Amino acid sequence: MLLAAGLGGCTAGAASPDTPRSSDDGAAGRITQGITGTVTRADGTPIAGAFIAATSLDRPSPPIPEIAILTNEAGRFTWPLRPGRYRVTALVDGAEVGSANTQVTRGKLSEVRIVAGG
Repeated sequence: MLLAAGLGGCTAGAASPDTPRSSDDGAAGRITQGITGTVTRADGTPIAGAFIAATSLDRPSPPIPEIAILTNEAGRFTWPLRPGRYRVTALVDGAEVGSANTQVTRGKLSEVRIVAGG
């Protein structure tokens, strides 16, 4: 299960691109802009509970919500983000296991695949 928590706790409804949402149960179909993806081991096994961090590669950088995004049991995550270039990093037990660069385009979901050790 993907967890998304902000300073005010979990949020389930607002339409802002900065509003945290859960990615399981079809959330990728409801979120229309941001990133969606998977974190796996080199053999393709999903990594559940990986912490996902996004860093803007643009200057000036768009605001990035300070929330916790975790992969679900299938290693999937979804995060609504504003348009821009990002470095997406997966961490397990506080250590980076992999990362990927991506571009978020207005009104589109960018697919990100992070392979641990890759």
